[in-house]
This record gives sequence, C-alpha cells and structure tokens, in this order.
Amino acid sequence: MDENIIEIGFSGTQNSGQLDLSGSPKALQYIGKSIINLVHDRDQVICVVEAAIFNPSPYNVYLKSLSICKSNTLIKILVLANSLYIQGSQDTLAIFASWLLDFDDTWCGHHRHIDYYEGNEWIDPRSIPLVISVKNTIDRLDFVNSDES
Repeated sequence: MDENIIEIGFSGTQNSGQLDLSGSPKALQYIGKSIINLVHDRDQVICVVEAAIFNPSPYNVYLKSLSICKSNTLIKILVLANSLYIQGSQDTLAIFASWLLDFDDTWCGHHRHIDYYEGNEWIDPRSIPLVISVKNTIDRLDFVNSDES
C-alpha cells in the first residue's frame, strides 16, 4: 500500500453497517492534520480526501472518498453517495483528529474502534461504527522486537 493512500471498505446500508478506514500511519496523520486545518479555517466547511480503488474483501464495496464536514453536532459517521461522511462540531472534529494523529510507525493491523456506547459524549448514537486501521510493511513482531533493542 502506498504510504499516502487511504482505503475505505464498507458493508451495509447508508445508516448501518461496518466501515474500515485503512492507511499508513503517515496517511492517517495526514487526515488528522487536514481535519485540524478544517477546524481552524473559518471559511472552509468541508474537506474531501480521495480514497484508493481496491479489492474491499471482506467488505462488500470500497468507498471513493472521505468527506469531513463542520456542523453543530456530535461526531456522526455515515455513508453518502459512495463516500465515508463524517460531520461534527469544531470541538468534536478536533477530538476525532487527535485519534488519527497519534498513529505513529506502528505495526500493520493496529487499529482503533470509533463507535457509540452508552455515556459516550463525542459520538452520535446514530453513527455507523468505524474501525481505523494501519496498513504498512511493519508486522507486529518486528515492531515489538525493535522496542526491545
């Protein structure tokens, strides 16, 4: 996988299903920085990042883009027009960005779940659960062994 490319796999319907946003740590951090730029730009209301065309298995389809939009809501994750769509207030989008910015040169398969649970103060309960996962050439054993050096 090219270190600047993201892949978005999806199974389900517009309002429910399973989503996976994958990329190298560098690509995920790029998205986080783009969201921070969106939050701080008074005139910009949306940010769009193109995604790769790939074999989405085990998901049913790939999505063509990630769209992030400022609103006055909690983080809401859904699928619209073949795009992963994330909306939220400036504060909640900044929190979402922080979840992407702390991916470093970690192992392939390292991931984070973004979904609503009872008492969650950041995520809209109607959001589709999202998994953000690292795809790179570093496997977990290489990563653990490098920490022991």
